[in-house]
Amino acid sequence: MRLHQGMPGHDPALGERLQFAKMLLKRHRVTLIRARYAEKRQASAVSLQQPIDGDGEIRLDATVSGDRRLAELGQVRRTEVDLADLHLDMRTVNDKLSPSDQKLAARLMESMSTAEAARQASVARTTLSDQVRALRNPFEQASMKEFLK
Repeated sequence: MRLHQGMPGHDPALGERLQFAKMLLKRHRVTLIRARYAEKRQASAVSLQQPIDGDGEIRLDATVSGDRRLAELGQVRRTEVDLADLHLDMRTVNDKLSPSDQKLAARLMESMSTAEAARQASVARTTLSDQVRALRNPFEQASMKEFLK
């Protein structure tokens, strides 16, 4: 259909008819692929804050279990024993750090961004990033790399 519609636009002075037909089909294929991707983007863009009842009291996120939400985020629920072990391991490595590194680690464990921590420490963000990179080494050596994300 597209080929039939587009062929009247062919100018023999600009090129062969077969090449023009191939170009038309290629453009149409690209248009179809783009449209398919656009549909996928539109369909998946649903906020978990969206109410699912008429009153707006129940949100979509209330229907997803905590374990499933964690699994989708690539996280796992840890047992109390695992959390206690992790706390002890973190404490052991933290106690071996210098006082300035302990302060930096404490700032970062408060979920403070690197930029915020740099402002509080009155240093450039790049300087702090270098310090954070060095701070990771003792934790990585203690097999705690997965907790540094």
